[in-house]
Amino acid sequence: MISDKFGRRWLTLGLFGAGTLAVMAIGILGSFDYQEPKLASALVFFASVSNFRVIGGAGIAYSYVGEIPAQRLRARTAAVALMGSFCLGLTFNYTVPLMLKVWSVRTGYFFGVTGAISCVIGYFVLPEMAQRTSAEIDEMFECKVAPRKFRKHITQVQLNLEASQHAHKVLGDEKA
Repeated sequence: MISDKFGRRWLTLGLFGAGTLAVMAIGILGSFDYQEPKLASALVFFASVSNFRVIGGAGIAYSYVGEIPAQRLRARTAAVALMGSFCLGLTFNYTVPLMLKVWSVRTGYFFGVTGAISCVIGYFVLPEMAQRTSAEIDEMFECKVAPRKFRKHITQVQLNLEASQHAHKVLGDEKA
């Protein structure tokens, strides 16, 4: 899978980052006569890019809801996270039409800036969860490993596995 090779963190940040650049481009195009055919085509292009990138990032982001919480808190954490997402969705479903009515396509500036802020925050708080077990994730949180350093961190679970594999190899060599 792509997320196992590159990591969910970088896919999430990359897709949301590309979406942020696309909505910022929409805002910039909104500062000109975007009803001119060439600018209108560019506007449709950036809107499509934004939609594809943000939807792709959101799909990956939901995997965090199921992987990050400790097993005993997973259901409650998922409920709170999804309720927060639902509340933000309701808020934006109500406010975006009002923003478009007042700012028109320049609303892209607002979402470009909020997207850039979110990407910077995400860089510091999104951990890399790909190819990690629940025990490893819990251990890294307990050891207070910085989320952006999860990918390269060697856990006690990994050390124990390597020691066990080494012991089996030594025993296998002695029997031969």
